[in-house]
Amino acid sequence: MSLKTEPDDRRRFYERHQQGETYAAIAVTAGVSLGCVRYWCRRLRDGGSCLSQYRRRPRGLLSQFHPLVRYSSCRSLTCSRG
Repeated sequence: MSLKTEPDDRRRFYERHQQGETYAAIAVTAGVSLGCVRYWCRRLRDGGSCLSQYRRRPRGLLSQFHPLVRYSSCRSLTCSRG
């Protein structure tokens, strides 16, 4: 399993690549995957942030129930309005 990288590590990846070092060489010395180095270098090159931003939609209460229960509940709400 690869190590998790910190924002400072990611900036160093980009700086080293700007100085002419290859993605593979950076990955080997940092102990991370080639794809990780490539991702962060390209993201910083394109003006993105070096911070991870995980976006996960919050789960609603009904998502924890069986689909038939959700359907029945939503169906009874729409029928009672009409």
